[in-house]
Amino acid sequence: MTRMWMITSFVFALPAQADQETLALMPLKVGGGLTQADGDVIADTLGTMLSQKGKFKVLDRSHMAQMMEEKQLQMVTASDDDFIDLAAYAHAAYFLVGSVGRLGSKRILNVRLVDVNTAASVHAERVSWSNPDLVEELLDGLAAKLSGDAKAAVELDPKFGVRLFHKLNRHACAPRNSVRGRITANVAGEVSVSLGRGHGVSDGSVLQVMKGGDVVGEIAVYEVKGSSSKGSYTHLGDTLAGAKKGQPVRPGPLRISVAEFTSRGASGLDGRKAAKQVIAQLKSGAAGCTIAKKQPVKKFASMSSGRKKRMAKKTDAVLTGTILTRRGEQVIEVQLVSPVDGGIMAQFSVPAR
Repeated sequence: MTRMWMITSFVFALPAQADQETLALMPLKVGGGLTQADGDVIADTLGTMLSQKGKFKVLDRSHMAQMMEEKQLQMVTASDDDFIDLAAYAHAAYFLVGSVGRLGSKRILNVRLVDVNTAASVHAERVSWSNPDLVEELLDGLAAKLSGDAKAAVELDPKFGVRLFHKLNRHACAPRNSVRGRITANVAGEVSVSLGRGHGVSDGSVLQVMKGGDVVGEIAVYEVKGSSSKGSYTHLGDTLAGAKKGQPVRPGPLRISVAEFTSRGASGLDGRKAAKQVIAQLKSGAAGCTIAKKQPVKKFASMSSGRKKRMAKKTDAVLTGTILTRRGEQVIEVQLVSPVDGGIMAQFSVPAR
């Protein structure tokens, strides 16, 4: 058996609840070079997790497989009508049927939750993975979706936003505040500086021109290379001071927008609420960082490249978060990415609870 299927296979017998409904878990159809034993391990693990959610009293896969054998039913040829008859015979209100196989380099699991009385599919879900370490958390998320279990909701620690803010400050804000460069040329107000993409500067960034520790002007960047950029100079203050070659410059605060958080293998996460916690902390201020948008960014991952480029005019980095289960603990993987090319500027993890 391959490493992909190294998941403990057993089913808990949990105390019955008054509102529990019986679910018959059918064996999975297998394909793509997988064995029936592989499918059985996945089905048994999913059955365990469904039982743990508490909504269903699960008739496990081995029990239903034995009933199929007694009635001389084969998974390859069995129809929904056969499964309905089998589930009804077992006094189940629902049955779960599905298949697992390969699609390209990924493993794909498709399942349907079917109402025995109406023959209607109540849920149809698909999960896929290429990393075998994700299988267990993906199955747990699938079980939560099928159960619609409010108890599976992720409740973030009230101090989550504070912890994330401190890590963000250490990984991005403080380093940003320490970046320094110099003006290399000023031709009729077009200023060239020794800071570029490698220093976190992007098209639309604002650089601060320094003199004696004070900010005396700003450079609105419109052309960026790896270690240099160009922009137009604007004088600040009452005293006239041009942008001179050799004069020190520094990036303005990193303008951060926060995307709605997503989940992987966990249900019930209020991604917008999580993002708002982070925004509230950023509003409190940190040298080197500032908030670009006061509301969470929706569907950043699927946003078109054109929209991302327009966003980059006022946003230097987008903070994204994904909640997942790691060694039994819920954590949020955080990335700070460029809205232009998706490059990762910083990444770290924070406990969700």
